[in-house]
Amino acid sequence: MKPCLFSSPYTLSEASDTMRKHLSTAREALRKSVFPSQIPYFINGDPKGSLQEAAQNILDQIFLSSAIPTNYNLTTSIQPPDPPFCPPPKEISAVIEHLPSGKAPGIDGIDNLLIKIIHKRFNNIFPTLFNKCLHLSCFSDSLKIGNIILFQKRGKDQRLASSYRPISLLPTIGKVLEKLMTQRLTYHLESTNSLNDRQHGFSEGKSVDTAINELLRNIKTARRDGKHVLV
Repeated sequence: MKPCLFSSPYTLSEASDTMRKHLSTAREALRKSVFPSQIPYFINGDPKGSLQEAAQNILDQIFLSSAIPTNYNLTTSIQPPDPPFCPPPKEISAVIEHLPSGKAPGIDGIDNLLIKIIHKRFNNIFPTLFNKCLHLSCFSDSLKIGNIILFQKRGKDQRLASSYRPISLLPTIGKVLEKLMTQRLTYHLESTNSLNDRQHGFSEGKSVDTAINELLRNIKTARRDGKHVLV
């Protein structure tokens, strides 16, 4: 009988045992080379739970629960309610057209580009939706759900919650509605001179740079007038 060209000095059983040992060694090496945040959640060194629970553990440390329950219905008004403002279609179209196309979608999977395509094809859907929300004074809970993504800070310990920077991806439809409301509120505050001149945050044309410049200008003015300055 001719010898087999692919003959091996190992039997099938021996080869299986050898492979099993290699896999066991590789698994143990992997286990020692990664942090607990990269594998199922560890309690006292024992694997328990899942990656989702590990992520939830980090989120619970970053976003602490409120110690005092918040009640948003503490005040009432005796003034007649203002008539609901209904943004015209042009205003809604302008907000949608200025949405950046490269942004990640929220938990609903609807990104800015899809919003633009839908509005271009069916331009009455969003005006009807937004005006109905404003008329009913309703901001749907489904538009408030954020998809939280954790980004690890470079060079930081993966086992620490402080090593992650969280961002929240909100539904785009909710962002458009927020923008419409913000524009109306900003217009009202500016037209009635209700904003303090020293309000630099969240003010168009102002930023931390303008706040610093104003501070330096006030310091120079005070020193020129022979006054003491304490910052």
